[in-house]
Amino acid sequence: FCGCGTTVHAAQFHGRNWIGIDVAYIAIDLIQKRLESAFPDVQFRVQGIPTDLDSARKLAAANKFDFERWAVSLVGCVPNSKQVGDRGIDGRGMFPISDATNGQVIISVKAGQTVNPAQVREVAGTASAVGAELAMLITLVPPTAKMREAAASHGVFVDPHTRREFPRVQVYSIEDHFNGIAPKLPTLHLAYIKARASTGEQLTLL
Repeated sequence: FCGCGTTVHAAQFHGRNWIGIDVAYIAIDLIQKRLESAFPDVQFRVQGIPTDLDSARKLAAANKFDFERWAVSLVGCVPNSKQVGDRGIDGRGMFPISDATNGQVIISVKAGQTVNPAQVREVAGTASAVGAELAMLITLVPPTAKMREAAASHGVFVDPHTRREFPRVQVYSIEDHFNGIAPKLPTLHLAYIKARASTGEQLTLL
């Protein structure tokens, strides 16, 4: 029932104790990011989300869409609110590429037990079609060597601010996350916080 977190935000602002509950993972993620943005030193515990690979598998089996949204949030991006007609895009993130424009990373999540290089090619093609600078495929099971080769074949993107190189297409697994391996991404705008004007799709509060 927390929605976008106005009540828990107000309680935190006024120094009250609070407990927030919501059945939708996208709401939980939004509230968490909202609190972290408004109160940098806030401390709270989120319960009911995966804490290991086994619980991630159980979430994927129980609710594919909540698994997708949770997986997108792991890399600091915004999950899609739509469940169909999304062109295979399950989430997006924005990052600055100049003083006036933002770059975009699109995320596709695969919750199945079978993955293959064709899925890498699909997310790369979607990124090209929507004009995104970066694409990421998140998988529940470890990707194959051929999938990593397919991703690497798309080369690198150079961050104009830091001159650091990032893979244009990359594969990231849930196992990577629980092993402490971070995705290779530029510094993203904080999820759900409106970014500066961009030639791409603008992030807004839900």
